[in-house]
Amino acid sequence: MGGEVLPYIFIMIDGIAMFAFFAYANYSKKIAELRLLSILFMVAILYLSSLLICIHVFEFVWLYAAIFVGFFICFIMITTHMGTFFAAYFTTVQLKRVTYVINLGLPIGGMLGGASLVLLLQYISEPESLMALTVLAYIMALFILNLINTRLSSVRTGCNKFILKQGVIKQLSSAFNYIISARLMKYMSLGMVLFVVSSKLMEYQYQVIIYPETFPQPTDRARFFAIYEFWGNFVWIFLQLLMTSKLLSQMSIGARSLIHPVLMMLGSIGLFFRFGFAAGVTSHFINQEMRGAIRSPTNNLLFNAVPPNMWGTSKAFLNGIAFPLATIIASILLLTLSDFLSKDELRFYLPLITLVISVFSILTALPQWAAYNEGVFGLLKHRFFANKKQICREKVLLAMVNKKLESVIVDEIIIALDMIALLKADEFVNSLGELLQSSQHNDDTRVTIHCIKTLAALPQSKDITLYLQNALLNAKHADIIAQLLLVLVEYQQPSQSFIIAVEKLLQHCSPNVFVAASLYLFKQSDYQSKKMLEQAVIARIKQSELPQFELYLQALGELKQSQYRSLLLPFLDDSREKVRLAAFKANIQLLQGDFDSYQPVFIKALESSNKEMKLAALFALKQCSQISDWNSIIKLLDSSDSVMVEQGKEILCLHLNKSKEKMFSHLFSGQVPVKQSFEILSIIYPHLKQKQKTCLSEQADHFLEQFVYLQILLVVFQKYEPESTTKLLIEKIIRERAAYFLHHVLIVITYNCNQQVEFFNRVCFGLQSECKSDQGNALEVLSHGTEKYISGRVLYYFQHQETDLENQLKSYQILFKQELLLSSENYPKALLSIQHNLLQACLLIDKNQLVDNKEGYQNSQIQLLLHTQ
Repeated sequence: MGGEVLPYIFIMIDGIAMFAFFAYANYSKKIAELRLLSILFMVAILYLSSLLICIHVFEFVWLYAAIFVGFFICFIMITTHMGTFFAAYFTTVQLKRVTYVINLGLPIGGMLGGASLVLLLQYISEPESLMALTVLAYIMALFILNLINTRLSSVRTGCNKFILKQGVIKQLSSAFNYIISARLMKYMSLGMVLFVVSSKLMEYQYQVIIYPETFPQPTDRARFFAIYEFWGNFVWIFLQLLMTSKLLSQMSIGARSLIHPVLMMLGSIGLFFRFGFAAGVTSHFINQEMRGAIRSPTNNLLFNAVPPNMWGTSKAFLNGIAFPLATIIASILLLTLSDFLSKDELRFYLPLITLVISVFSILTALPQWAAYNEGVFGLLKHRFFANKKQICREKVLLAMVNKKLESVIVDEIIIALDMIALLKADEFVNSLGELLQSSQHNDDTRVTIHCIKTLAALPQSKDITLYLQNALLNAKHADIIAQLLLVLVEYQQPSQSFIIAVEKLLQHCSPNVFVAASLYLFKQSDYQSKKMLEQAVIARIKQSELPQFELYLQALGELKQSQYRSLLLPFLDDSREKVRLAAFKANIQLLQGDFDSYQPVFIKALESSNKEMKLAALFALKQCSQISDWNSIIKLLDSSDSVMVEQGKEILCLHLNKSKEKMFSHLFSGQVPVKQSFEILSIIYPHLKQKQKTCLSEQADHFLEQFVYLQILLVVFQKYEPESTTKLLIEKIIRERAAYFLHHVLIVITYNCNQQVEFFNRVCFGLQSECKSDQGNALEVLSHGTEKYISGRVLYYFQHQETDLENQLKSYQILFKQELLLSSENYPKALLSIQHNLLQACLLIDKNQLVDNKEGYQNSQIQLLLHTQ
């Protein structure tokens, strides 16, 4: 039909492919990957078989175009879905190893096809009959898929049988929304457009200009293409086996995405300076074979950073919209240039344009690299953390808050007040003032108190001051009055009339109001009767039977007059917990610098179950010049209370020169809780010397050995231990102990990679997940880290993780250069060596050591072990 129709063929192929991908986007979420691939092969078989029959019946030239177009559409759909199919059966890390092996099938198939073509062209007079071989190859592919189905199981899938029905346009719209919000997909879309345009321009140069000039006869060109297919694929195999597979396996996926654009740039340079047959063959090899060897598998691997439920629609968007759009751009550009430029001018401008586009492709691949790393990390976040979508914009949010303020439901009003405080939305000041005034008439004080706190959280203003002062003058409830006084003490100098109004509150019957009013007046710099306030508070301190007595102790502490400290001391050992706490906190406030002599008291207070007592003790310890007992403070780092942890870390940081060595040695005890270890390293790691960091890595390697050892012990135990009442419990203990060592290994990796707790949490979650996909993503994240030695050993173990004992022992020997002797005979002794009280108790029960004459003693021993655990 002539090379001049090639641009039109490009447009036709991609125009039809666009609609085919609309259907693909719809069915990829409903049909499993393997089944959908089988359907695509069956469609290709039926289509090509039908046209093959039609060619022998009808003599229409357009049937050849239909075969060409249909074949390429089937080829595009099948190769596009192949990447999804592989990703469903292999984890992220496995894919990096097997993709290039699997893709060796392309050059092998090309060689077989090229050799068959050269051979059969000598005996077949009608080349179109060769399409029967293509149909036969597709039928054989169906048998291979059936074999895969019986031998492999998927680790992740993009299909969902319970997905809500959506139209194709809506699905593509969701894909578009995902693409514009995901950095990786933006760069993949842009990279595809640039690649397709440069690829089509390069293909035009050797297919339409160079080859027809070199081989004027179609038969000669067909023979050349057959020879080229054989030798081109042979070179592809040679390069892949000896160079690219080994080289690329050591590179990150992001780095691999740079290789093909660089090769395209080099091919364009060759065409620009030496436009001819040699440059044409080279560019043909880069554009076709190297695309299959490098770009296509790398592009498929990039989808490891895309959520599986977005595979189908995202690929449909890229291949159904971005790809055809780029083809149309390239075709229009080629038609325009061929109409206005001569062949000699095309020889100059086409390579130049291709070169410029290739440079832009390289620039696009660089941020795509970073986006891929973020994407894989984000997939762990997708499962470990709740993904919260943005519900509305700020204006809509404020309108919703305003509506809730008018609600009659107390909880809704409180939620609105909390949101105003969080947003610092001072445009609600007048609404809050009106709410404060109206809510004081209600018996439920929650709204009023929340309203006061919300006004206090906003930037101070005259309006807020007036609202709060007026509310105090009209307030009747003791809790509201006390809350208003606590807030107003932070505001500007009050008027004399307001001071007189507060003085009247000293006669209020509620201790809460009396204390709040006393402290308010005492903190006014120009108040003249502070001595009277002190005497009033002391008078009540002497009446310890008064209700809410602890409030008076709190007030005495706030006065900060050290001469009254003796009045507090009797209450430090009071039987009432609230009184003891108030006396303890007040005592700290009255010490005024003499903290060191009371340090043992503060250290002992850290053992209290009362959080406020601990926080007060930590405040006092921060004032001490030196600390005698670091262990008590280090233990707080394992607290679930973040405030407690931060306060403990502050003290350790204040005395880092003395606490660092203690914390560092504490890490190697083997019994330190995971959270405590992480917090210790967050303090000391930036200050460690290189020798200490090396020591830390060696300890991590030791912990890795313990982890692998326990994993193997678990396999041995499950294999040889007879069923018993405690077997499942023992298995659980071994798993937990193994997880403890793995977590400590990951802590060291986290800090060696200069990462934060989020990295640690996600990788821990991924490695311990039963989902192979999550585990693969975690290993991929680890492989991106700057720390290589320990990470590499962890990667090796999980990549070669086997369920059978023999291979587990072999992995241990390779990793740690020693043989592990665990068998059915000695595993009970190995279990006994684990320092775990509950495990020891289980083993005692299993061995039936509770004999009649020692039953009481043995039972007491077990109870002691369980209690200790």
